[in-house]
Amino acid sequence: MQKTTAFLSGLRLGGPLAGLVGAACGGLLIAMSLANMAAPAPMPLIARGVAEAMMLILLGLICGAVAAIANWALEARIDRVVLSD
Repeated sequence: MQKTTAFLSGLRLGGPLAGLVGAACGGLLIAMSLANMAAPAPMPLIARGVAEAMMLILLGLICGAVAAIANWALEARIDRVVLSD
């Protein structure tokens, strides 16, 4: 059980950070590709990249929220087992 709670704690903290790092890398790639284009970039092309970065942030936050809820539920179950003895 301790390994599971340690994993969930790490996922709770690391999920949003992974989403932000992925979004930052995506934003960097978007900026680099826009800088290398000869003609101005059309707005739909830019919007797709921004939407992808926002989706990565959202997925990281969802991952962190689910891990936090699962961690709290698991710690509550451990407390119930320990206190019932």
